[in-house]
Amino acid sequence: MPYFDTLVAHAHTILIPALLGAQLILSLVLQKGDICPGQRGRVHKILPVIIIGWTLLTWLAPIVLLPLIFLTAFTVKVKISKTRDKGPIILLNLSNVAALISLGWLITQKFTLFSLLFILLLVVILGSSLAHLFLLQARSRLQAFHKILPVVGTVAVMLLIMTTLIPISALEASLLQQITPLLLSSFVLLVMGVVGWVWHLIRVQTVSKVQISLSLILLSSSLTLQTILL
Repeated sequence: MPYFDTLVAHAHTILIPALLGAQLILSLVLQKGDICPGQRGRVHKILPVIIIGWTLLTWLAPIVLLPLIFLTAFTVKVKISKTRDKGPIILLNLSNVAALISLGWLITQKFTLFSLLFILLLVVILGSSLAHLFLLQARSRLQAFHKILPVVGTVAVMLLIMTTLIPISALEASLLQQITPLLLSSFVLLVMGVVGWVWHLIRVQTVSKVQISLSLILLSSSLTLQTILL
C-alpha cells in the first residue's frame, strides 16, 4: 500500500504543527483567559487528547517525547482551579518550549525558505482550527476566539497559497503537468475548508462543532496532499 505508506511518512509534518498550534492557544486560554473554574475544568479535559496525539507521534518523531512528558506531568499534577495562580504552570510552558523545539527539528529535515514558511503557516492554520474545535468542545465562553481564529486562519491560507506558487513555478513542465490535477484538487479542498470555517461569520449564526470538524477535515486533507506533492 504505497499511498498509505506515503501518508504515514508525512503524518508528522501535519500533526506536529497542528498539535503545537492548538496547545499554544489552549495555554493562552488557561493562563490569560478570564474563565470560570467550570470552563477551566472543561479545557483541562481536552489536554489528554493532545497527549494522545503526541503519543501517536513518538514512533515517527521520537523528539516529541519531550512535550509529551511535560504536558502529561502538568495534566496529572494540576489542580483545575489553580492553573493560573498556583498550578505547575512551568510544566505547561516547558511542554510548549519542547513542542517548539520539535517544530524546529521538523523544519531542519528539509530546510528551505519555502519549507520554513509552509510549516509555520501550518501551525497557524491547523493549530487554530484544531484549537477552535477544542474550545467548542469545552463550551468556552470566550466568544472573541470564534471570530479571531477563523479570520487569522483565512489570512494564513491566503499566504500559504501565494507561498506554494513559488516552488511550483520552478518545476519542470512535465512534472508540473503531472501534479497539476492533484494540486488544483488540494486548492479546492483548501478553499472549501476556509469557507466552512468562516461560515458562521458569513451567515451571522452560532458556530457549531460539526461545522468546524468538517472544515478541519477539509483543511487537513488539502494540506496533507500539498505536503506529499511538494
